[in-house]
Amino acid sequence: MKQKIEGIIPVMLTPFDDQGTIDWGGLEALIDWYLEKGAEGLFAVCQSSEMQFLSLAERTDLARFTVKAVSGRVPVIASGHIADDASDQAAELLAMAKTGIDGLVLVSNRLDKDNAGFDQFRTALAAAAAGKALFLEKPFGINLDDSARLMNRLQAFDVPVAVNFTQASGATLTDLLAAKERGEMGALLGVDIIVTYTAWPRQWQKGADWLRFRAEGGMTREVISHFLFFTERVLGPLSLISAHTTYPDDPSLCETAVLARLESETGQAVSILATVGGAQPDRQEFTVKGTKSSRRVTDFHKDAISYGDDFIAVREPPKDPRAISLKAQLDDLSLHLAAKPNRLATMKEAFRIQTLVENILAKTL
Repeated sequence: MKQKIEGIIPVMLTPFDDQGTIDWGGLEALIDWYLEKGAEGLFAVCQSSEMQFLSLAERTDLARFTVKAVSGRVPVIASGHIADDASDQAAELLAMAKTGIDGLVLVSNRLDKDNAGFDQFRTALAAAAAGKALFLEKPFGINLDDSARLMNRLQAFDVPVAVNFTQASGATLTDLLAAKERGEMGALLGVDIIVTYTAWPRQWQKGADWLRFRAEGGMTREVISHFLFFTERVLGPLSLISAHTTYPDDPSLCETAVLARLESETGQAVSILATVGGAQPDRQEFTVKGTKSSRRVTDFHKDAISYGDDFIAVREPPKDPRAISLKAQLDDLSLHLAAKPNRLATMKEAFRIQTLVENILAKTL
């Protein structure tokens, strides 16, 4: 696939006839309509395609038909599996990988539904063995041992693998790195990360109940991990020097406060202050300090600069930052699928961040 994605990849609908079978003529007309309206790709087998109610044969037929109808005009993406059993998942992934699609999506919340461990991730290995590029959610293993084993196993396959840090391709990090390379910030002294919330999970995340539990939730994994990724892109690999993490009396619940210090390989200090509770607005702040100027990123998309006085906005914040960020990520995902250089996080970067996060969370003294 050589196109660069500049617009929208719609999640496709599947038309049915009165007998409940796929209406192939209607589907062809729908594909033509999507392309006439400027779609830059098609997500052919997904939840809106009613994949949960289709047999494997119907799903693979749907993918093949879409690939043939599109005839190379845009990339075609499909979900690889709906099964719960790992062996069934592997079979479904291999079958879908052989349909000619350009991208294969692993439904990560089904890969290890019961937290059974690494064996469930053989589905990812099956996709790699089929020669498909992989775009994995972070963290890509349920613990450090499983992540390390998966990373080592995937190195045996000559396929592109990237991990979903949503801001890796964003304008804020890209511009900050460019300013660093031009020498506009002078010598970099360190990074301060400040994260505070009235409550956790945040109000808009109430439906994601798992976020409040210690086993897999918490603000460190969900938010601070992104700022640590930012920091390593700016300063290079980090080492944890000290940390103190506070938890509620209920041992099942996630952290409520984090105080940590890290250092880069060249000695630049990185501080983390994170708390939950109190009557205050939510705050997500990442400051890179330089001898000539400092940059402060708030909520991942608000970029400000200081020359020693107050921070002033570098640019007007986008009206729809999520849309801008998603477009940039899709552009880089297109490059990734074509095995071209891109800004997406590598497995090694993601594993280093997961290691830092889990080590911080383990420090309770």
